[in-house]
Amino acid sequence: MEHTAGIGNAGGEEHARHRAVVMQVLRAALEAADPYMAVLKALEAYDLSNKLPHGNVYVLGAGKAGAAMACAVEEVLGDRITK
Repeated sequence: MEHTAGIGNAGGEEHARHRAVVMQVLRAALEAADPYMAVLKALEAYDLSNKLPHGNVYVLGAGKAGAAMACAVEEVLGDRITK
């Protein structure tokens, strides 16, 4: 039976190279799925200073990502949020 090289049986240098690529892809995927960063980038893309209504501003969220998303909104809007 012929032996073929793959990730599981790659040499030390080749294994390290494969691992580095996998880790880079994993980091990119995690960053893309970060709810805090997604909301922060979306809010910072707009100049909200003149677009928010005068008066009360409430933040409502739910789900596993709700806390992270609320932190991003608070970072951008700060004192504009009604507590």
